[in-house]
Amino acid sequence: FPSHDMRVLPCLDHVLVYFFVKLIEVLLTLFAEIGSEPVLEDLDLNDVIMEAMNYMKNRSGKGVNFDTSYWGHPVMCSINKNLFHWVIENLVKNSIDAMDGEGKLTCSVKQLKNKAVVDITDTGKGIPSNQMKSVFKPGFTTKKRGWGLGLSLAKRIITDYHRGEIYVKESIPSERTTIRIVLTAVV
Repeated sequence: FPSHDMRVLPCLDHVLVYFFVKLIEVLLTLFAEIGSEPVLEDLDLNDVIMEAMNYMKNRSGKGVNFDTSYWGHPVMCSINKNLFHWVIENLVKNSIDAMDGEGKLTCSVKQLKNKAVVDITDTGKGIPSNQMKSVFKPGFTTKKRGWGLGLSLAKRIITDYHRGEIYVKESIPSERTTIRIVLTAVV
């Protein structure tokens, strides 16, 4: 995102602007292909996650400690790389927000038989149990600013286009939250 464009939006931080640009790109991709499925490729999930995590690590503050672990062999999945990247970036952005820019963010990739599993855990505020089922609904947000579209779009990308699952695996208020993505592995 060229720096001269940032002068237009002096009150927004760079990460938020980046998030909205990526959201618009994803929406354009989705709307451009209405009535057709996004193109999926067989890719190593380790590589895709590593690329997305490195991208976000380079754009987050120094207060966030990233800890990543990858499966010891390729975890092949049929995915649309751009859409899947956006999902991971959105989850990481939400985690950083939940930690107020300071804490530990852990991401792991593993394969369990024919399933690929991605867990993203943060040491943020957590999600109250009465909100666990609502976080993926359009319009749900706990933030002062935001429209509550990120997680609902992430769910649609994972469930509708990648035929996978995304859910809150665990959340302990003031301790940690883990979001899990499960995809079918290509074996």
